Amino acid sequence: MRKIVAIITAVLLLGAAAGCSVPARLNNFVNRTERYSYRYSIRDWQYSLDRYEYLVRKYINNYPRYTTAQKRMAMNAIGRYHALLVKAGLKEGAGLLYELREYAGGLQDIFRQDVRAFVDFLRDVLGMGDDRIFELRDRLYKELK
Repeated sequence: MRKIVAIITAVLLLGAAAGCSVPARLNNFVNRTERYSYRYSIRDWQYSLDRYEYLVRKYINNYPRYTTAQKRMAMNAIGRYHALLVKAGLKEGAGLLYELREYAGGLQDIFRQDVRAFVDFLRDVLGMGDDRIFELRDRLYKELK
């Protein structure tokens, strides 16, 4: 008797899980992301983005099957997720600007004292090509004079 109850319970749970549409899963995923994103690391965001892309691909592949309400729910969830990405990107960008501000004084001293060190910095850290580096150098020389 216990085996029958366990089998029936498993079938019902699998049916309930399979019955959850992709738009509903996408909406639930974005809800969880909104709830916990304040403590996400870069690795967490990467995992989240991979999961999001997977759900969106499934949604797009089955788009004609969904009702208007399900489509509206999915599009709302997609918009909310993109807003979370922008917010997280702004937060990371502000942190980067703060770090660059701390280095700005040192970069100015390096530039004035040793042009080669400054060029190496631009090449190595910022990934600039030589033509952009020398164009920037010439502009800075004009402004400093």
